[in-house]
Amino acid sequence: MKIEFNVLWFDDTSDFFESIDQDHLKDEIRSWGFEPNFDLVTNPTAFSARAPYADCDLIVVDFNLEDHGHGQDFISQVRSQNVFTEVLFYSSASADQLWQAVFDHKLEGVYVASRTTIQERVLQIGQQTVRKVLDLENVRGIVMAGVGDLDILLDDILIRAINRAESPHREKLFTRFHEKLSTSLGNNQAKLEAFKAAPDAEKLVRLCDSDKRWQSYESVAKFDSALKSAHPGDYRTDVLKPRNFLAHGVPKKDDSGAVTFSYGDDHYKFDVDESASLRQRIIRYRSCFVGIQASMTQSVT
Repeated sequence: MKIEFNVLWFDDTSDFFESIDQDHLKDEIRSWGFEPNFDLVTNPTAFSARAPYADCDLIVVDFNLEDHGHGQDFISQVRSQNVFTEVLFYSSASADQLWQAVFDHKLEGVYVASRTTIQERVLQIGQQTVRKVLDLENVRGIVMAGVGDLDILLDDILIRAINRAESPHREKLFTRFHEKLSTSLGNNQAKLEAFKAAPDAEKLVRLCDSDKRWQSYESVAKFDSALKSAHPGDYRTDVLKPRNFLAHGVPKKDDSGAVTFSYGDDHYKFDVDESASLRQRIIRYRSCFVGIQASMTQSVT
């Protein structure tokens, strides 16, 4: 699982999907620090197209699929591919009938629910699924992957902004970038000198770590209208500093289950609330950067 929570939901009645309060479900999932993605399918072809289902965090299947058979057949299809994602099996029929179908087909890792309680059960099982992956090492991986995705977005934004900047702004940015890096690159000095000889935006971003990438963003935002108007926030404090603690800090766990990371003379307390908050901040910045990308694309067309 990355920072998304992916739900594949199979019910052949489109009216039922319209009755679901998707906004409520998505808001709750976001409160866990994950971005919800609901893939609502109404026929076997669309369901099978998601095979091998490895990217699904929860699969929800109706028992009575009218002309398409019964839900346990599609759950068997998932399990036959050695995918053990949590499955929620629901119906207006009795729970005994659902459990009998689970037993008859020897289905593992399956929960059951009624149609009237399905939304509550989606959240209960989803939150349980999330908790299984939110140990310290998994969260570290989620944050690293999230910041890596943001780096890619920032690279694209910087290249677009620098390439469309007026020459004086671009030349000043390249000069300052070279000056700042010349004392810190060490073995990458040859790459820096190649940049100095023929500077361009692509070479600049290849020389950036996450912090230098954000420094460059702040510099470009002084003269690029799309970046200037975005006001994403203090990305360094909100995301990069916690990321550095998780990547390089020395962890010490206390009796409450919280972990304090020490990095130099600084400390960072990482508990359940901060874990969710950090993931929420990553989602917010990703949304902001994607919006900036879109506005820059529109200004070109």
